[in-house]
Amino acid sequence: MTEQENPRGLWETTEYEDLKNIYFNSFGVGLSESDIVIVLKKNGINEAVLNASYITIKAFALTLLEAVKDFEETTGNKIILAGETKENDEDN
Repeated sequence: MTEQENPRGLWETTEYEDLKNIYFNSFGVGLSESDIVIVLKKNGINEAVLNASYITIKAFALTLLEAVKDFEETTGNKIILAGETKENDEDN
């Protein structure tokens, strides 16, 4: 698949079968003057650390938001945040 066919940089996961798979269900964020540190956690246990520049992390965040938006539009399912309920969302 070319970048033109895949403008957001989304790839099939099978292209990366040799890489370590990290699942996380929570995270922490630390900031410095030049970069961001993200600690990925699974069930409260640290799993991995991501270090990134502000430019990279902003692009990463925007790409993730667009991917979630596309998923919600395609499936018709709204992804709610922890602590939210569907009833809360319907009120807004």
